Amino acid sequence: MATNSLGSFPNNVPDHPTLMNCVYAISGTYGLLPRLLYYVTLILAIFGRKQEWLIIGALVSALTYAGTSAVHQMALISGRAHIYDLDILGAWAILSTGSLAFI
Repeated sequence: MATNSLGSFPNNVPDHPTLMNCVYAISGTYGLLPRLLYYVTLILAIFGRKQEWLIIGALVSALTYAGTSAVHQMALISGRAHIYDLDILGAWAILSTGSLAFI
């Protein structure tokens, strides 16, 4: 079995169709900018305690985003299809950061 530039697949890939992995791309909900906005709102809620109205808005935004991410994560994991979706990693990053922020 010789390796090529695609990884450890054999040179005769068409003869081995079971070696393909199907992966859905990460959706825009878990892209870089929405996650940065989530991190900034958590930091603002933790360190900006003097402005109560600003903290309430930041926490509403952060908790809504984390709550929808948790529901989406449960829907992805409970699916019966064995397809790896990169949204699982995005939702994990959101949920783990949110849980660490409130410890």
